Amino acid sequence: MTATVAKLRVHTGTRTSPSWQDDAPRTRAPCALACPLGIDIPEATACIARGDPAGALRRVLHATPFPSCCAFLCHHPCQSACVRGAGVRPVAIRHLLRHAIDQAGPDTMARTAGPATGRRVAVVGGGPAGLAAAHELAMAGHQVTVLDRAAQPGGATAVVVPGFRLPQEHLHRDLERVFSAGVTLKAGFQLGRDFTLNDLAAEGFDAVLLAIGLGRPRPTHVAGDELDDVLDAKILLARAAATPPPAFTGDFVSIGGTGTAFDAARTALRLGAASATVVFPMPLSDLPLPEDDLRSAEQEGVRTLFLAEPVRILRRGRHVVGVRVRKVMPLPNAVDAQPIPIPDTEIDIPARQVCVARTRRERAPNRELASLDADEHGQLILDPVTHMTSCPGIFGAGDLAGGPRRIAETLADGRRAGQAIDAWLRGQGGSPRAPERPVIAHVAAPADPLEPEGVTWDGVETPSNLDPTARCRRASEEARRCLDCPCRQGCTH
Repeated sequence: MTATVAKLRVHTGTRTSPSWQDDAPRTRAPCALACPLGIDIPEATACIARGDPAGALRRVLHATPFPSCCAFLCHHPCQSACVRGAGVRPVAIRHLLRHAIDQAGPDTMARTAGPATGRRVAVVGGGPAGLAAAHELAMAGHQVTVLDRAAQPGGATAVVVPGFRLPQEHLHRDLERVFSAGVTLKAGFQLGRDFTLNDLAAEGFDAVLLAIGLGRPRPTHVAGDELDDVLDAKILLARAAATPPPAFTGDFVSIGGTGTAFDAARTALRLGAASATVVFPMPLSDLPLPEDDLRSAEQEGVRTLFLAEPVRILRRGRHVVGVRVRKVMPLPNAVDAQPIPIPDTEIDIPARQVCVARTRRERAPNRELASLDADEHGQLILDPVTHMTSCPGIFGAGDLAGGPRRIAETLADGRRAGQAIDAWLRGQGGSPRAPERPVIAHVAAPADPLEPEGVTWDGVETPSNLDPTARCRRASEEARRCLDCPCRQGCTH
């Protein structure tokens, strides 16, 4: 690394030990243990049960400034771990969080910033990981500047995720929460084009976090993908969010093993496509979407071919007329494993437009990162505790530092990176990757087998269809299912 960047300083100081360093054992519910962000879900549901949605939202804001991503995008492993799921169904945690966001005031806050430290941190990248880290650092009292190449912050959540999955008003509220904490944004600044790591050191930044993501799709060739009617799914979704959006006609086929493939199919139907089919190379059990999102896609008319892959895109001149697909065996559990085709299973699907949602992405070439240790996919190699790269004072987070993740894992990684940088600036060793106090997991207990089905809020009925009084009553009833659960015995809430 160059001498200038290597001069990013190590600072010493003192700080009060945070709550996760408490030595007292704590019993935690399975849902809280399953949450990547460690949200105190039982306490949040208790707030909703007693009619305090703002209190529930504050419990979430203790862990992340992006409750909208948890409520609308997260795959909710908390519900999979819910003990109530052993009976009729798990508590509808995701929908209860949506209720809290809808009912709580926009000014609900959970944390206040600590005393100013005088330290300056540059966060390169304004996606979820970078902004989560920036917020954590601002709450610790540091001066934080986010430099992002896009015109608006938020990364893919702001540009690619369609509004029917993540309402933009909720995302904008979360972004405002980050920047109202004292974080400064420099939009339109790209590393290597507008500034260098040496420039940041010369400007007096004490640490730099690289959270620029994996911006370039790894080359994935499907015969015929050079045709005029074939688009990358993320480009399609970005264009659909623009004004005016493109118009679609005829049949639409979306290819890929990500949630983006389904987002593109649902968007195409909204923009005029006659039909939409997703060619998905994995089984239903590996679907990267929450179940209710898949249910919504099916209700809107999206058809899914599971365990299928494209053979070629069929053409007439420069235009698409269909996609030839074949069945495949389930993917083995190995990195970069290729589907195993099943002979004599090919079928042709009519198509007027095709999009490809590439599963894996790689780092775009950037001379500023050339001197940092990275693996064969371009992901930075970090210290597993401190998040530091091979250059002192340069840290990493998000996709660039650990590969594509789900949204809750990305937010949690950004928060841990912020904690690690804060600890390094104060002369401490780093941030723990898990709570340091002993955690005692509950043994799953069966739910009441006599609990009547369908009498409480199961998430299938759209809450907006209910009047406000009925909506709050149903949410309170659903939250009380959590209060009555055997797993809460012995919990500290």
